[in-house]
Amino acid sequence: MARTDADRAPVMMRRTQRGLEPLSGFDAERLDRVAIGSVVEVGIKQKRSTQQNRLYWSILSKVVENVDGYPTSERLHDALKLHLGYSIKIKSVTGHDIWLPDSTAFGKMDGVEFKVFFDRALAVLADLIGCDPMTLVSEAQREVA
Repeated sequence: MARTDADRAPVMMRRTQRGLEPLSGFDAERLDRVAIGSVVEVGIKQKRSTQQNRLYWSILSKVVENVDGYPTSERLHDALKLHLGYSIKIKSVTGHDIWLPDSTAFGKMDGVEFKVFFDRALAVLADLIGCDPMTLVSEAQREVA
């Protein structure tokens, strides 16, 4: 029998005091197909917060407004990724190693991974701008709220 898109969809769970519970009726239905006592493989990924993502980009925008050397938020984002080691190495056509910024897209980083990146990026920004990044966070949160 061919697998459908519904069969391939992840089963979303919520952690409770009693353990993991299906998030929706669809998830419960999928879980009911697994026999009691079966051993299953579970990978833990937390969804990314769109609000946190918007906050990150708002902070970058504030830094670009106040610091020379970064014409756009995207260029600052690339610089942060390279500085923090979120990069990939490729060979140029002349044989030299070149480091390119890796992706922090929703499909590439879950919520936990992005939180680590976000916190490390804020620390670098604090050094760059010479002030507590929470000041920028407050300003940026007022803009995205």
